[in-house]
Amino acid sequence: MTHQYSIDTQERPRITVWLAIISVALTFALQRSLGLANIQYWWLPAPSAMTIFWGVHYLFDSYLWKCALFQRVGLVRTRHIAGIWAGRISSSHQNFQQMIDARLRIVQTWTTIEFSLETAQSTSRSHSAHVALAHPEDVRICYQYVNEPKVGSAETMNIHRGTAILELSPDGTRLTGDYYTGRGRGTEGTMEFARMG
Repeated sequence: MTHQYSIDTQERPRITVWLAIISVALTFALQRSLGLANIQYWWLPAPSAMTIFWGVHYLFDSYLWKCALFQRVGLVRTRHIAGIWAGRISSSHQNFQQMIDARLRIVQTWTTIEFSLETAQSTSRSHSAHVALAHPEDVRICYQYVNEPKVGSAETMNIHRGTAILELSPDGTRLTGDYYTGRGRGTEGTMEFARMG
């Protein structure tokens, strides 16, 4: 399930104000048009500004924020990282001697995100995240997760929490970084992924 994530810019408050202004303007235009056309809508009240704002915000949050034009003009700085990433993990549990194949699935909107990582031994899902965007060429992602071993995994595996810190390459095709786990596991390692789709 996706969850909210924080960013380190003022992008969201600024854009939310613009979405509110656009919603008020659309509400006025719609009500004015219905009045000029003498359309009777006793069975369905004209949408309020809040209703239109909800719709406009939903469209922007789900789809419009990814528009390349908004990125080029600097209106939106949030990077689109959703998709499937294939990669490998190296762990201190194996003294960094073995590379473990991993698949990272990222589901993202403008305000929500989820990281789901799967290996042959376990799966993990994020429950909180932060994306540092202040320096466009140095985008860093930090997320906390809960890892659960699969049936038949090694007996040393147990449910544990961890933190991953990843850096997005300037061209947006690679994620590299480190992770560490908390009490119950106590390991650390490296992670590297390439975008698949």
